[in-house]
Amino acid sequence: MSIRIDRALTQIDGAWVHHREAGAGCQVLLLHQSPQHSAALLPLFEALGHSAHIMAPDLPGYGLSDLPPGRISVQSMAMHLVKWLEERGLCPTIVYGIHTGALVALELAAAIRPESMVLDGLPLFTADERKQLGEHYFPDLTPVADGTHLVTLWRRFYDQFRYFPWYATDRPFPGRGAPDPAAVQAAIDEAMISGGRCWAGYRAAIAYELVSARVAQLRGSVTLLYRPDDPLHAHRLKLPKLPANICVSEDGDALRHLRLALAAGHHSRNHDQ
Repeated sequence: MSIRIDRALTQIDGAWVHHREAGAGCQVLLLHQSPQHSAALLPLFEALGHSAHIMAPDLPGYGLSDLPPGRISVQSMAMHLVKWLEERGLCPTIVYGIHTGALVALELAAAIRPESMVLDGLPLFTADERKQLGEHYFPDLTPVADGTHLVTLWRRFYDQFRYFPWYATDRPFPGRGAPDPAAVQAAIDEAMISGGRCWAGYRAAIAYELVSARVAQLRGSVTLLYRPDDPLHAHRLKLPKLPANICVSEDGDALRHLRLALAAGHHSRNHDQ
């Protein structure tokens, strides 16, 4: 049976934050990847919402969330969400983030100190990769009279289904053929709900340089998940030496790891009682 998922807008520093929320019990915060928004996490809501309190904001500038004032960075997005959590009276004990969401979760960790984290496809770009992506990853989509900017938008999303980066046509994903045009259109529709605001956060995620330092500071139980079909699968090889509280998994099953975190949290609270 489907669960009830509520939606709300909360104003933080003059900017609206849109989020989805469902269930009751242990609080689990879900953070989406670029250029998507919280709707991409609905399968996790359906799977976990019967046994936990699930919440997922649209990151600042994504989906229906406004861009807050000032320079956008991973750090500023995280601090904006800290204020949102405080305003909503939320204190998640488990945090899941994928790609951009995983970076924001890294920055959130010191402020909210979750018991468990699952970071899915945590990016670790080198300085050269950051430079190359910053120069080529975001095509010029300035509207022109003949509409060719829309062709550029289509090609960028169409090729992202086959290559990473999307412009590296000499590096196809193994086993992937031509994408379904309907899937490409759905990805464009989802990204453009923000009216283009999401590109600021996307750029900030690619420019982020503090992954190794923040990983070393993580406390609690942490799983770094690298799915074999993830374009960032090879980034696991760039990880620094990890402390004992952090493990790396390539099983690709975020739901399983979140259920394990929930079970561990229930056991710990029952033991404390």
